[in-house]
Amino acid sequence: MMSDDMSVIAKLISLVAFCPPIKSSYKLLVRQPADNTDNDNNEDSRLYIDLTPDAKLYIQETKYRRYRQLLQLSSDEFRYHCFRTRVTANGNRLIGLIVWAPKEKEEEGEDRHITSDGQQTYTIVYSHSNGSDLGLMIGSLHKLSVNCRVNVCSYDYSGYGMSDGRPSERNIYADIETVVKHLIREFRIDPKHIILYGESIGSVPTIHLSASGRMSVAGVILAAPIKSGIRTFCDYQGRTYTFDPFPNIEKIGRIDCPVLVIHGMKDRVISIAHGISLYKASKHKVSPLWLPEANHGNVRLQEPYFERII
Repeated sequence: MMSDDMSVIAKLISLVAFCPPIKSSYKLLVRQPADNTDNDNNEDSRLYIDLTPDAKLYIQETKYRRYRQLLQLSSDEFRYHCFRTRVTANGNRLIGLIVWAPKEKEEEGEDRHITSDGQQTYTIVYSHSNGSDLGLMIGSLHKLSVNCRVNVCSYDYSGYGMSDGRPSERNIYADIETVVKHLIREFRIDPKHIILYGESIGSVPTIHLSASGRMSVAGVILAAPIKSGIRTFCDYQGRTYTFDPFPNIEKIGRIDCPVLVIHGMKDRVISIAHGISLYKASKHKVSPLWLPEANHGNVRLQEPYFERII
């Protein structure tokens, strides 16, 4: 009987795990070719994001105006590329965005993932939390890129923002793999210079791909991660039930690269017990970052955050 009840709970968790903004916080626009002709038929190469008024529900007015202007100009202060992926294994096309690392004064040319000394810049692939989308992440992505001097790529899961489809556990696994393959194919980014970053529900695709053995990446960062779906409501002991969605705790031991776990000690949404258990289960763990004053939503605002990632 208990197993039946837990199975029902698991299905409910799968349904409520994804809470995309009711309206996308951004829209996709196409820049006119530089010479104002229609000779360039590749619209995907000229995509850019424009924030909608709905974004102001989540972003302060001053930041909304500033980032909207930056997105439209794509200047040296904020260099980014918006892209649409090929279809995922489940038939969805996703919208992604990569914020290029700050350009060094001596750098020349357009190869933005190669530094002046010929080394490839690290690229963080950021899988965001369940209540966000790309428009709402712009400020965080920019700040992460500037402070850590890395490229930062994020994407909207199926059914989020302007991405096709509907959000599901099956889809997010296909989503992250499609995005990483896009970076490798289109931007010639070496997987060994890719760091997978998962925040909250984003820890699920991040752990899944890095534990799959299909791709060797430089490292994994987990911020406020979950052990499994049911455990976010009922933290039972022992092996994960077969019907428990998002079984991170069963997969993390198969990751063969350094894993950094970050968690707020005042997190009331996902208890720090989740982060501690995942840290202990990691095969290649590095010193974790437990933030005494952080809750579930402000990990990125804590002082040691960027210093620890670097």
